[in-house]
Amino acid sequence: MGGDMWTFVVLLLIVAFAFGNISNMSMTMRYRNNELPVELLNGMHLSDLAKKIGSNLRQISNEEMGLATVQETFDNLPYGPPSQDDSKRVSKMVEKAQYKLQRYTAVLNQSRAMIEALFWSDSEMLYSTAFKCCVPEPDSVDHGTRSFSCIIAGSSERRNLNQGPNLTESFAKDLKLHPAIKSLFFVTSADLKGQSFNTVVENSSPCVYDTRHRDFFFDTNEANSKKVLILIDHGKSMSENQMSLARVLSKKIINSLSPTEHVGLMAVADEVTLPNDILCYSTSLSLATQQKKTAFFGFIDNLSKSNYTTDHSLGLKSALESIRTVSGVQDNVLLIYITRGLPSTLEESKVVMHTVGNIAKIMPSNVIISAAALVDDGKPMMLEKQFMQDLTSANFLKYNLTAPRRVLPGVLQIVNSTTSISFAVANLFKAVDSDRKQESSYSLPNWDGQGLVVSITQSCFYIGKPLGVVGLDVQLSDLVEDVTYFTGFGFSYAFIITKKGLTLMHPSLPRPNYVYDKPMFVDIENYERIPNFKEVRQKILSQRNGSHTVVLRKNSRNYDREQVRYSWQHMDLAPYIMVIVSNDKGKPLRILQKVSMPWVQPNLVFHRLDLLLNPSKYNLCRHQRQIATLDSGSIFLSPSCFQSPFEYSMNEDIPPLVAKSYMDFIFNEQGANPGLKSTIKNDVGALTKVIAHWKNMMQESIYGKYIVRSFAATPSGIFQMYPGSGLDHMYDPTRQPWYTRALKFPGQVVLSTPYLDAGGAGYIVTISHTVYEGQSAALHSPLDTVAAVLGIDVTIGFIYKLLLQNAPFCKEANIKCMLIDNEGYLLAHRHLADGRGVHHHLTHKEPLVANDMLFHESLVTKLLCSSYSDQTRQRYYSFNTSLDKVLTNLQHSLAREHCARYQITAVPGTNILISVVNTTCDSVSTFCPCGVTDRMCLNCMRMEQTECECPCECNLSVDFCTGELKKMSEMACPPAPEVNKASVHGAIVPELSTLEPCFPRDCEYLNTYNDCLGVVDCEWCVMDIDETPLKSPFCTIQSKCFNGMLGMLSPYRENSMGGQLSDASGQYRSTPFGSVAGACTGIGFTIIMLIFFYTLTIQRQQSHAVMSSVPETHVPMSTLDNEVEEWDRSSQSSRGSHKQQPIMLEELPSVVSPYRVSTKYRRPTGADSDHGYSTMTPHDDSEHTPPNAEPLLLAKPVRTSSNLSSPTTIELLPLRQFQAPVTVHMVDTL
Repeated sequence: MGGDMWTFVVLLLIVAFAFGNISNMSMTMRYRNNELPVELLNGMHLSDLAKKIGSNLRQISNEEMGLATVQETFDNLPYGPPSQDDSKRVSKMVEKAQYKLQRYTAVLNQSRAMIEALFWSDSEMLYSTAFKCCVPEPDSVDHGTRSFSCIIAGSSERRNLNQGPNLTESFAKDLKLHPAIKSLFFVTSADLKGQSFNTVVENSSPCVYDTRHRDFFFDTNEANSKKVLILIDHGKSMSENQMSLARVLSKKIINSLSPTEHVGLMAVADEVTLPNDILCYSTSLSLATQQKKTAFFGFIDNLSKSNYTTDHSLGLKSALESIRTVSGVQDNVLLIYITRGLPSTLEESKVVMHTVGNIAKIMPSNVIISAAALVDDGKPMMLEKQFMQDLTSANFLKYNLTAPRRVLPGVLQIVNSTTSISFAVANLFKAVDSDRKQESSYSLPNWDGQGLVVSITQSCFYIGKPLGVVGLDVQLSDLVEDVTYFTGFGFSYAFIITKKGLTLMHPSLPRPNYVYDKPMFVDIENYERIPNFKEVRQKILSQRNGSHTVVLRKNSRNYDREQVRYSWQHMDLAPYIMVIVSNDKGKPLRILQKVSMPWVQPNLVFHRLDLLLNPSKYNLCRHQRQIATLDSGSIFLSPSCFQSPFEYSMNEDIPPLVAKSYMDFIFNEQGANPGLKSTIKNDVGALTKVIAHWKNMMQESIYGKYIVRSFAATPSGIFQMYPGSGLDHMYDPTRQPWYTRALKFPGQVVLSTPYLDAGGAGYIVTISHTVYEGQSAALHSPLDTVAAVLGIDVTIGFIYKLLLQNAPFCKEANIKCMLIDNEGYLLAHRHLADGRGVHHHLTHKEPLVANDMLFHESLVTKLLCSSYSDQTRQRYYSFNTSLDKVLTNLQHSLAREHCARYQITAVPGTNILISVVNTTCDSVSTFCPCGVTDRMCLNCMRMEQTECECPCECNLSVDFCTGELKKMSEMACPPAPEVNKASVHGAIVPELSTLEPCFPRDCEYLNTYNDCLGVVDCEWCVMDIDETPLKSPFCTIQSKCFNGMLGMLSPYRENSMGGQLSDASGQYRSTPFGSVAGACTGIGFTIIMLIFFYTLTIQRQQSHAVMSSVPETHVPMSTLDNEVEEWDRSSQSSRGSHKQQPIMLEELPSVVSPYRVSTKYRRPTGADSDHGYSTMTPHDDSEHTPPNAEPLLLAKPVRTSSNLSSPTTIELLPLRQFQAPVTVHMVDTL
């Protein structure tokens, strides 16, 4: 009876719970479809306001940008089919790459022959005493060639590789002949001389050491990777000293394995213990990934001495059973038994051998049993030694047992101290030395501290024995230059993969020059997401060359059909495959035919104004922080314009005559080709007319004072701009956010997220628009091929001014009007225009509104993408820019907080939306979590569409057993925006400060906020340096009042162009001090600043909690904005290039988000995902994606990566860290 009652109660609760869920679901659906009515805004409907702003932006595009003029020009140009198909193009790309590899292989063969000849002539000359690498002897290092020998670690008593004059000279000569080779090295093993393992690695000053050269030694010399199972004895016969030796030795063995090798771990006393419950850790051999090593180290550290006798038979039986269960093991498996080796009885040795023999009979693969006999000094080991010798020599006959075919003899290594550990490890691995490779080996690209390099290595031999490995480091940017800078026809691109399917270069990856850490190489399936790509992948990997077409159908309609064609070819000399992908969008491919150049060269100069042969012909002026000219526009040739982009990138110092030859080739039919692609002449010819249009509009248009510059870019890499000025040598317009975003919204006016202009104009927004390839009837659709992208840079104040002009009610205190882009970042907002920073997200600035908007399914979607460059999953928002109605608050649980009433709709023909918020309360209780110290999401285990959070990231999911990424359904993220160095060059031009401004603004004469707002270089000054409001706000230049704060240092690290502050207000002139008073004031100020920064540091260390949003006046921005991340200039130097010195008053700093993440270290795997989580106040300008890169002149390189810091760290031993003497013989140039 009681049981029936409880059953009834449980059923009743289940029904009630289900009813509650259904009720909640119905209420949610009702809330989502029950909006507040749309109200008029001062008599205006929001959709009408959106149309007016869209019309203004369209007018700016047509007139200021010259869109109508340029599109008409392209419509009248001749087009025709391409001269080559994709199969021929990919064949030529492979042929070019293989020609390079042939040259590098010839250098390698020559070096190998010289090393072998030197050893044959006098083997003793290869050895000498060397110093420690990280503490080089000044007199021993030839810094002219960076060639020297040194020991990484270990005993300096051993002899090491002598650099030898012949080898050094040969290396240095080869480096001069082949600029793409970064270094030559020789890795040697002294084992031929009966000594311990020795390796030669690259070294520079200061000491830069990694494990990759040791990996090269193993990978090049061994045909197969090792498979090792470690069995540790921790029975009661082991002493504490022996347990300590066992821990150190087992860690050293594990750490010496590369991620491509397999490892397993067990411990035995009276029973067998496994590391943990993860199957691949406990019962099989799996890849020695860093995650697995970390888990094993924890197991070893916690392994303690048992109180029970060791059952050797049980331990070896379990180990062999584990090996037997591994499917597909065909190679020799090394079983290393780390033990004292003391049998419990005299008969136990025979029992152990009998057990091993029985299991070995059914083994699918060979097993090599080696042992490390742990010995305490001074103690005899008669029984132990005999037992271990019989086991490792497979001496079954001694016990009248038949020797099993699968058990092979191993090595018995005596270990009595930690000083011999490295020698012991090297000796134990001798048992599995495989056949030596004869062909060249190619490594995956490695980051060498300056860029990505591929190491090509070969084995050297002496009397059939391995002498060492000779190798060279080649810059990846050289090998993949034609893929990186591929300029295809229409919607086409290229990628390169290994013959195992790993992706080396793809449009979704950053250029090799802009990688600042060791990358993750993933399968091409993660980038190519078309249906049935697995079939395409299989064909690409299995067939030497070929093509395959995938037909895509949208909505099963024939006229929507697209065809994606893959054309590929394998390389013969390297394990690489090049692929070209073309999408015809249902239309035939067309390209520009020969475009006639004007008889007279248009008003275009090469962008390097310092290389003008006749500079007096052009009136040079100062355009913000750039040298410029108003007489003409400038033309920039990006690396993709050259037949060899890599060769161009290596020669940054361009002689004036070479620059002239570029212009002669483009505009003169008789000009010799200096190495440019001939097709770029058509693009230049198509854009020649627009320069005159920009010049006229910049000087006569009512919008001219708000425009920083106008420019155009083509897919081939041509870039033209006005006013004429310079660009960074490696600038690529097609990889800038304004360009890629325009391609995403073809035919629409596209606005970028605000960012800091490196040219000196402060915070700006880029407005861009696509130009289609010509159509005779001038009828275009978004499926047309993009022939160019036009753009103008305007001040952020101009965008807000445009909003205020169309909606004057936005000035009211309780009204907030804002423009947001397609990802939810603010373009216009009251607190962007008042000097409180930029690059904010809606979820941060307006959390209450954002919480409600997320319930509008037709408005916003939360999405995921995988960023393989920094191994994260990015969460971001996608707003519906095609929204054709006005949305308002939903009447659900937030109804009681409708003190923030909003309306939102899309601005037609653009990528932005407009929203108006009427706020009637001073505080809110709703917030969206935003990271303060990092970008980690609050909960990485789930992502709910209706949960408000700032854009954030989580670590990619990695299989701990294989080290490979778990299969992800989302697309790959686009590469992070590139941030280039400043690019104002000069050798013959006068100093920037002596030039007259190109556009004198006379900011002091702009007497009102409206007059000052948005004017280039003008700032409305409202606050003193101590953050107290000024009694009389005034307009002045930005360098004197950046972000509206008088005397505030700008991100350009200047507060004036020289001299005192403006006297516009009559009360801010500096007061003169005497020397004593000045000294006292300086000392006092220094003490105050030290106290201030100490307090600030303490506060930051303690600000790890969660806060709620508060009114904006409560937190000063001075502690958050304008923080500059220091950049190591030495890291940007590259061999063979000399950096040009910018002519600036001060060098432009790196510009980073106020919520930037550290780029120095990454959050360790397995750490909690909610470190540093907080809700920002509106002053805490939390940024969650890298700031958009300056489209023209950019700051010093900033590594825009999402690598994270964390208070939790795991200290790991370096891979393959043997405490053995290591010798360096390397030649490199500064």
